[in-house]
Amino acid sequence: MGERSDVLLTIAEVAIAFAGFASIIVVFLRGASSDWHLVERHYFLGMLHASLTASFFAVLAFPLREFGLSETATWATVSAGMALQWLTVFQTIIGPRRVASGDLTWALRITVTVYGVGALGLIANAAGIGFERTFAPVLAGLVWMLTDAGRNFYGLVAPRIFDDDKRTFRPGASR
Repeated sequence: MGERSDVLLTIAEVAIAFAGFASIIVVFLRGASSDWHLVERHYFLGMLHASLTASFFAVLAFPLREFGLSETATWATVSAGMALQWLTVFQTIIGPRRVASGDLTWALRITVTVYGVGALGLIANAAGIGFERTFAPVLAGLVWMLTDAGRNFYGLVAPRIFDDDKRTFRPGASR
């Protein structure tokens, strides 16, 4: 895999750092207090999920290559796994109750769009449709997961104010 190995290992290291940093931030922000707002839990779990799955998919290619898969089969397998995971995220975010309640903020709409379109791109890469089962779509997916972890980090630590009725997020306001 050559220099791709270095890229994948760097992404895995950054993703693990995000996960550890999320935990440290939670300890400092929340301390012993257990009264989390629903939005805070959402951002923390989103940051953990995005960073840990990015780490998993960044290192998945190594055992697949050790088991004797060709490079194209490795990228197809990683793409298929990422697509399945992304479709799960897509379905979770855009669940029927959330759509019915109109609870999709602009940030969630962007996230849903990227996960949905990205899953289609990863499926195409896995199937060899429009892509040749290459590393580039996998790399783009990993970079998006790190970006999503960063977006969740921003939501967790940015100054915010909550509307008591709907617990909506308003960036840039103080508590």
